[in-house]
Amino acid sequence: MLLSHRTGGKGGPLTLIHVGGFDASRWYATQSAAQFEAAGLMLLEAALANCDRASVEAGRLVRREILLDYDGLALSHVAPRVLLRQRPLLTLPDRWYPELVGRVACVNAPSLFAAVYRVVHPWLSDELRARIEVHAPATSAAAVEAFAPRASRPAVYGGSCERLPDDVAEHTGIARLEPSERAALTPGSKLAGYCSAALS
Repeated sequence: MLLSHRTGGKGGPLTLIHVGGFDASRWYATQSAAQFEAAGLMLLEAALANCDRASVEAGRLVRREILLDYDGLALSHVAPRVLLRQRPLLTLPDRWYPELVGRVACVNAPSLFAAVYRVVHPWLSDELRARIEVHAPATSAAAVEAFAPRASRPAVYGGSCERLPDDVAEHTGIARLEPSERAALTPGSKLAGYCSAALS
């Protein structure tokens, strides 16, 4: 995940998440459910603060724009234990952060994605579901192009950012990590090399 990587097409802070690069077994081995919820709340609070700053600068309500990449989605990602652990966090925007999420694009969604969405769909309000768009692999490149400006996207998503921008590395905290710590970020993700190359 990269929280607030420049801006999306509507001017809101852009969050990039490569869901298909997520290692569920590693997650279970290194983080408890309570730790996951605590970390998720911290990320939501940080995202809300970013949106508040952007709203003040723009003089209008600015909402978070989230690009979820499902390339590489596997059965391990949709196991009941994984989805049930994620449920408390997925329901938080509706309960406590109704103005936070502006729009969500689920790209590179394979047929397996339908199984995930069938489970998650009832947990979300009608209003939040209306802000979610789903794109199959064949239409995803065009959807990503329309979702965020080229200058806000890493090269792996067709953008002009060949390396993590210094300002993004600073406000995400990546700039304060040692090279070995950066190298351990998001293993297996499309964003792994992009994050680890920061300031190197």
